[in-house]
Amino acid sequence: METYKFSSIRIDKSVQNYMVRLDYLLVIVLLWGVTISCNESSSTSIPDGTVYYEFETTGDEHVIAGTSDESVIKMAREQLTLPKSERNKFINGEIERGTNHNKSWSWHFVPGKWSFTEVATEVCDGRPSFVEEELDYWVDDVGRFCPYSAKVIKEIGTK
Repeated sequence: METYKFSSIRIDKSVQNYMVRLDYLLVIVLLWGVTISCNESSSTSIPDGTVYYEFETTGDEHVIAGTSDESVIKMAREQLTLPKSERNKFINGEIERGTNHNKSWSWHFVPGKWSFTEVATEVCDGRPSFVEEELDYWVDDVGRFCPYSAKVIKEIGTK
């Protein structure tokens, strides 16, 4: 029987081979776990059936948001049937870093985490460029965006 000496411990070769196989197994399991976690849904994953809308704010700034929430889709479509001057609801929702579907900015509304409202707290009002200029503040402290002047102007499409 062949043995190896590590420090003051003697290990049989068959035990060492077993330990090496365990090391390989551990590496495989860790890599598999990383792969799975990278593919899991996150708050930024976009479910099938997500409908995208474009919103216009003051300063002719535009933002895009997507949702698969049927009540929000219904409200958006109702707003789009009205003349722009009569659209009384604006977007209010969670935002996070990343362009996702909102290519003009380095942030986006979290898909499915926004709705329409007629009133909101003043702290989340602003223009998309304000969010862009102070991204850390908006994402980390405020956590949402509710531009009072934002009106839905068109349905863009579905994922």
